[in-house]
Amino acid sequence: MANQSETTGEIVARLKRDLLPTMGRNLVYWPICDFITFKFIPVHIQPLVNSSFAYVWTIYLTYKASLSKVSSS
Repeated sequence: MANQSETTGEIVARLKRDLLPTMGRNLVYWPICDFITFKFIPVHIQPLVNSSFAYVWTIYLTYKASLSKVSSS
């Protein structure tokens, strides 16, 4: 974040905006992914499926990181 030339106040504002919602979605997304993987996917392709879920999660995180700056006021 600091690499984007943001002030400390902007970083704190961004964390307030993004951190808790992202962690909440994490707590919903990964248990569902694990349930699907371990319940329905054969063992020999579970790593591939888990990596696919991780790829989708990385896309989401990249989207969240690319959101516009937040004013520090």
